[in-house]
Amino acid sequence: LICPRADGTTNFYLPVNLFHIDLELAFIDQVTALGERLIVIHGDDTLSKVALQNAVLGFQMHLRATFTTQHVLEKHHLMCEAFDWVLGEVESKFNQALVNPSDMCGTLAAQSI
Repeated sequence: LICPRADGTTNFYLPVNLFHIDLELAFIDQVTALGERLIVIHGDDTLSKVALQNAVLGFQMHLRATFTTQHVLEKHHLMCEAFDWVLGEVESKFNQALVNPSDMCGTLAAQSI
């Protein structure tokens, strides 16, 4: 990165890894997009949209905390293809975990089934 000095006479160089910065933004955008794709409550009215935001808010916070750029790049060493696969698996497991309200039962009833 070349930055001009305030006096305009000479330039000075800063060592910046621009690809690393772009990669971090891509990870953040993908996690945000995944949080927006998770649909628990269907409907186009205002009440349904607010209920959807409230229902998914905790899971979105958990996603952002789990998939921080530092964890993804430094701890798990995930690159773009692997990270896409992980986010796809999270989305598919989330959608598989959704059940109809009539399919739920209590813990005692589940033990006796």
